[in-house]
Amino acid sequence: MPEALPPGSIIGILGGGQLGRMLSLAAARLGLETHIYSDEPDVPAFDVSAFSTVGSFADEAALSEFASSVDVVTCEFENVPARALEIAGKKVPVHPPAKAFAVAQDRLVEKDFMRGLGISLFKLLFYIRDEILIVAATTSTEAVLPRVIEKMRGVGCDESVVGLVVPAGYSLNLDGTCLYLATVVVFLAQATNTPLDLGHQLVVLAVLLLASKGAAGVAGAAFVVLAATLASLGTVPVASIALVLGIHRLLAEALTFVNSPEGRELNLRGINTRVVEGGKVRVGDPVRKL
Repeated sequence: MPEALPPGSIIGILGGGQLGRMLSLAAARLGLETHIYSDEPDVPAFDVSAFSTVGSFADEAALSEFASSVDVVTCEFENVPARALEIAGKKVPVHPPAKAFAVAQDRLVEKDFMRGLGISLFKLLFYIRDEILIVAATTSTEAVLPRVIEKMRGVGCDESVVGLVVPAGYSLNLDGTCLYLATVVVFLAQATNTPLDLGHQLVVLAVLLLASKGAAGVAGAAFVVLAATLASLGTVPVASIALVLGIHRLLAEALTFVNSPEGRELNLRGINTRVVEGGKVRVGDPVRKL
């Protein structure tokens, strides 16, 4: 376990969005300063960081200078090029390591990596079989949240990774709900002969992207979100939702299974940040650090 940074240390953060801003604010409460490196000007994190740099993630000279000015480097999000982390890693420690980003950014490499660790999709499905049955019965992923946290700990994910990623995956990665709501809105528009031009469709999509967040907490919440969205937009008649009321339960089971793998996948990515030093890993075995 690495030693804690002493007060006054500088944390370099690649990326300057809202997560970078939150990291900077949290660091300040611990007596630490941050240096934000972003490829875009006027990002939110610049307002709360002690230092800031605007430069390309492909600019080796700028990245080396940035890394030389900090004590440790981390990232705001997972899409920072792994090469940028490798460059920074030549100067100071980088967490998570560049190899973890290189693996997580390429699905084929990620699959090969997992296969090399001995982690099988079918073994994972068998490992969470009870949670799958509960989700199918309740049409709510929230019902298995405590059990999933325990299962992810059992598979080797770090406590801090589980505590952050599981709730975030449950609340924010609701792809199934958003896709379901968007599809139903278009279906109801066609059924009621309501014209929806491109502008209206983009507005509907934007509203649903926001309204769907947190809908995993209550079974049937997607139907309530649908009704509220139609009422707020005023384009498609709210009464038309009666057309899908009879099949909503069946569709809800499908969207729940599209939602639920998101949290699992994110936590498997958490395993990637703890790369194994040789050997095989089985479900339930602890994952050793690099």
